[in-house]
Amino acid sequence: MKRLLLLLPLLWPLFHSLPERARFDQRDWETYERVNARFAEASTERLDPTQPDDNLVWVHDYQLQLVPRLIWGKRLDVRIGFFNHIPFPSVELFSQLPKRNSILRGLLGADLLGFQFAPRGASQDKHWGIPGLLWVEQGSGQNLHDAVAYAGDHLKSALNS
Repeated sequence: MKRLLLLLPLLWPLFHSLPERARFDQRDWETYERVNARFAEASTERLDPTQPDDNLVWVHDYQLQLVPRLIWGKRLDVRIGFFNHIPFPSVELFSQLPKRNSILRGLLGADLLGFQFAPRGASQDKHWGIPGLLWVEQGSGQNLHDAVAYAGDHLKSALNS
């Protein structure tokens, strides 16, 4: 668990618009992957194979961003929700993340994504996005649920082929 905590110097600063504080270590990332795999395995073991319509898994926060894709890869019949309790970084910050594609694929394994927005007046941009798939401006009136559902379905199809 110590190595998982050491990954926080990479993700937490980037997700809070503090790239100058971000540090990446490959060993920390490998631990992050292992921990996410353990959570996904434990979640799928607890699902009832006789009640596929009732199987729903909620995953919370940035420490487990790989879990939705890992569950989806094992069980296509499971509905998966994910909520990130910190603001998602701007495209410019997200693009600095060495393992951004892994995180993007992990998140888009969910059927429904939720993200905390930065409070009004915070230093975070008023835009957030998943580069090339989804871009939302706070207060724009865009239907976020439809945009996220479309992006998730589109990427799931691409990943599955």
